[in-house]
Amino acid sequence: MVSKFSVSPIFYKILLLFLFCCVANPLLSQYYPFYFEVRGLTKYPAYQEYNEAISLYNEDVEVKKVNYILDSLAESSLQAGRIEQYLFLENEKANLLKHQYQYLEAYDILKNSMAVFSARRDTVHIEYFTAQRLLRTTLYRIKNIPGKENFQSRTQDEIYQSMFDVLEGLDEDGKPLRNTLVDYGLHLFRKGKNKQAIDILYRARSLALEANDLSSLALSDYSIIGNMQSSFDLLQTKNEVMENDIKLFESQAATIPVLMYNAYFITKVSQNYYQHFNNLDKAIAYANRAAKLLDTLPYPAYNIKAATHGNLANYYAEKDDEKQMWAHLNIARKLLEEKSMSAYNRAFGYTLISEAASFYAPDTAMAFLDVLDTLPGKKFFANRAAEIKANVLMEKGQIDEAKELILTAFDSLTEINGQKVPLIASSSKYAEQYYLFDLLQTIYMQLESVRDEDYTSVIVKLIDLQNSLFKKIMAEDIYGFEVSGLSQEYDAFLDENLAFLLNLPTQAYFEQTMNLALTSKALHLNTLMNKNRYQSVLEGDSTLFGQVMESARKVQEARNKLANAKTEGGSDVADLEMKLNSELIDNLMLRYSIDEQYRNTDIELLEGNINIASISQVQSELMTDEALVEYYVLDSSWAQLLVLPDTAMFFYHKREKLHDKIEAERYSVLTGRETTDIGEILFENLSPYLKNINKLVIVPDANLNYIPFERLKANDEMLIRSFSISYSYSSVLWYNLRKENSFSPPESLLAIAPLFDDFNDEPEAYYASEYRGEGGLSALPYSLEEVNGIKGQVSATLQNVVQLKGKEAQLNKVKAELPNYDILHFATHGLVNRKYPERSGLYLYENNIKNNTDVGLLSLGELFNMRLNADLMVLSACNSGRGDYLDGEGVMALPRGGILSGVPRVVASLWAVHDERTKDIMLSFYNYLNEGYAYREALRLAKLDAIEAGFLDKNWAGFILIGA
Repeated sequence: MVSKFSVSPIFYKILLLFLFCCVANPLLSQYYPFYFEVRGLTKYPAYQEYNEAISLYNEDVEVKKVNYILDSLAESSLQAGRIEQYLFLENEKANLLKHQYQYLEAYDILKNSMAVFSARRDTVHIEYFTAQRLLRTTLYRIKNIPGKENFQSRTQDEIYQSMFDVLEGLDEDGKPLRNTLVDYGLHLFRKGKNKQAIDILYRARSLALEANDLSSLALSDYSIIGNMQSSFDLLQTKNEVMENDIKLFESQAATIPVLMYNAYFITKVSQNYYQHFNNLDKAIAYANRAAKLLDTLPYPAYNIKAATHGNLANYYAEKDDEKQMWAHLNIARKLLEEKSMSAYNRAFGYTLISEAASFYAPDTAMAFLDVLDTLPGKKFFANRAAEIKANVLMEKGQIDEAKELILTAFDSLTEINGQKVPLIASSSKYAEQYYLFDLLQTIYMQLESVRDEDYTSVIVKLIDLQNSLFKKIMAEDIYGFEVSGLSQEYDAFLDENLAFLLNLPTQAYFEQTMNLALTSKALHLNTLMNKNRYQSVLEGDSTLFGQVMESARKVQEARNKLANAKTEGGSDVADLEMKLNSELIDNLMLRYSIDEQYRNTDIELLEGNINIASISQVQSELMTDEALVEYYVLDSSWAQLLVLPDTAMFFYHKREKLHDKIEAERYSVLTGRETTDIGEILFENLSPYLKNINKLVIVPDANLNYIPFERLKANDEMLIRSFSISYSYSSVLWYNLRKENSFSPPESLLAIAPLFDDFNDEPEAYYASEYRGEGGLSALPYSLEEVNGIKGQVSATLQNVVQLKGKEAQLNKVKAELPNYDILHFATHGLVNRKYPERSGLYLYENNIKNNTDVGLLSLGELFNMRLNADLMVLSACNSGRGDYLDGEGVMALPRGGILSGVPRVVASLWAVHDERTKDIMLSFYNYLNEGYAYREALRLAKLDAIEAGFLDKNWAGFILIGA
């Protein structure tokens, strides 16, 4: 069976365009005139004869004979001076030809009949508008015909302007106007005028909402959300809008438009679950719903049916359900072979069934691809067809043919060891090139296996090229689909290829291995940090943030009302679902406008941030007694990069999963148990090289971010006894921080302690929490002792020591003072917001507090956007170093905000910390700083004091130093 392979995002964008065109212009085998009531067709004397002719068409009488009847009626109408009836009949002739894909013939009829009409009467007439609509869509189709891309006629902009003029003259604000606004919005999107397009589509949506026109409303909804080039995190909201639209459709009468739009939306939601949410079962469930709904249509939509069953064939192939795969494939194949549809749609269908068949029957897949090669629409799916065919050829053992097929997709080639390797082309989409490179790498790996020849150099080069492509993709689209959508692809690429490089028996490719290893975290780190910096712009703009919060409140209120109505069996459920969708769309619009406003603010700076340091550069910043250890926790193995001042080496561990051992260690420290054996595992290979080392920089990976290495044992001794340890999110970030920030003795300190000793107005409710973070915003009495003790210790050596205690620790006051000190010390409660990391923060008092409930939050987002001058930030708060782990970039937590704001070193905690014990550790820490020790050594000595004093491990081990 052909191995399963990823479907490129480009292919799915084509698929969605195909389905959208199907819905916006349903190509049905039977015919019904559009805008029937608005055009008032029954008023024409020839209507009955026209209706009889259409009945013949619907009984499969060929269009030539039907149009002969209509042509005769139109000629008689013209001779009798019935010019409106004449244009009505000509429009219907043209539309029938369009349904048979005879676009050039339809264009000639429309062009001539419009000229006749405009010469005889005022063009402010609904039939003239109808002719314009048909002319516009006909021209659009003609320019998609191979060889007709430059077809000369009126521009789309000219036609749209004329259509709006006619509608204005008619004072028409019904469905024709709504549809025209939607079409125009989509046209503007194609021209890159996104903001104007969104405004037009939102107007169409408002009109549809007023008219309770569900089909126009849904089309407006999807046109808006489907074309927002905004952050990937909005996809869940977009999907929710579509699922709500499906419910609205299902509550309406089953008219043709409602059924068609519902089928489309169900299909789109199915694809979201398959492509983005990794939920194959839901994808299949929704696709089956679409297939059943299409079967209820009185007019068969053959192209949409073929696509739906083609999708199901692929879904079931991935589910390894061969019986269902063949059942749906055969339905799609029969439709493609026997029914009328455009060349584009037929080519698309054959692409889908070729891919599905490739999983089980290579010869059948090849037969379908041979048919695809004969279709005029094949050009739209050339690269996808090449990928499928290459996989089939490999399955059949024709590896050389597969290789040559993929190579033909590239413009430029080079040679390595006599083998051809493509070069990255700036003229093609980088994401599309990546998938072809990936497939070519698979081919060369099979060649190496089959021929027992050394293709390793070629494979390593392809890995390097793919890594470079990811860098280009993320630099090119720092806010859009590629960064978030391809990050999972990159992680899979890293897991496979880092393991491949580490498993090579020779060190000949050490440099390439090092490049991939160092790039991996840095690439994620730079792009995603920049993305988070951008998203957190809201935190520095109270007006914008207020708008977002108010919009979120309205969405939640709409959700609550809908839930209550469903629980109580209310009759207004449909209205409330429509209201919820309106609030969701408004929320998306607001977030999109913010996205557009700030998208290009720092784009050059952000792109320039993706710099990858070399291993020699990292070595150059190490002290003579210092080592850096970077960990890579892969799917079923793990690796270590050890960097010493004079050398570097990798250690690769096959078939050993660390995840459970890491979790066991975290559990043991939090529950007061002895450390596990994970320290011996992590340092077994390293220990012989660390005999002259007493400083360690740890770059953890995955859930290693959640355990303190100081507590681990190697050679039966806790690491803290032998090493002062600091942490970093990536080797490259550490290098940049170390290079730009040499240690210098601090001269000033700002200590901040809100205390919260009178936070509650009720005296009987006062209480003090032992752990910072327990019991809400409880009083922290030892934080006062902490900051007073610090001042007493450092006043002799620091020139300027300032305290903001109790209600002096107000948000704006603190923010104004932060840039003025070398050390910033926070003794307060911390908050970790897992859903929106940029809203994590440190609790202070609100500005200009009026009562004891006015609490403020110095958020991670605000820190992102500040420029601080401190050398050290101490977050003496619970969970201040904790956050959700984001693949490739480490823990998204408050230290990241401090580092981004310009502070090279941050002391933070991994869990809730004991109020009194924290005070003791901090006083000891500053005592050692006062004696001249460097930050990490001072923290180490303070922890050793805590150990000697009998503190529980969880009360000292959680504090770590992150940065340079």
